[in-house]
Amino acid sequence: MVPEEDAVVSIPKIAEEVPKIAEEVKYFVMNDGSYYKGEMQGGRRHGRGKQTWINGKTYEGQWRDGMMHGKGTFRFTDGRSYEGDYVNDKKHGAGTFTWPDGRWFKGEWQDGVQHGSGQSYNLKKTIDGVWAYGTRIF
Repeated sequence: MVPEEDAVVSIPKIAEEVPKIAEEVKYFVMNDGSYYKGEMQGGRRHGRGKQTWINGKTYEGQWRDGMMHGKGTFRFTDGRSYEGDYVNDKKHGAGTFTWPDGRWFKGEWQDGVQHGSGQSYNLKKTIDGVWAYGTRIF
């Protein structure tokens, strides 16, 4: 259907409505052979991107000022993984850590270790509890 001559067609300006997160998407190889593909700001990883280390570990998610920060998934080469919140390169906030044999922990993290309420599964049963600095206290 062709609009009538006097009809007004309004097209939203999506590019102006979305805040600019990063300068551009880049791909680069670091000195140790690791590589990164994603958004950059000020020459640092910033926004969404994926880092692959030379040993095969990966992190895909949000970055801030060159550090894992926000939501993301870290995968180890042995099958372990963590999906959840990061602050300044450390697991911090809500997240789930899984092992290749089926065990898992889902709960709160602080400075890279379980800290706060959570739930773990040890292949036999699910345990609700409270963790402090990586150790279940009850």
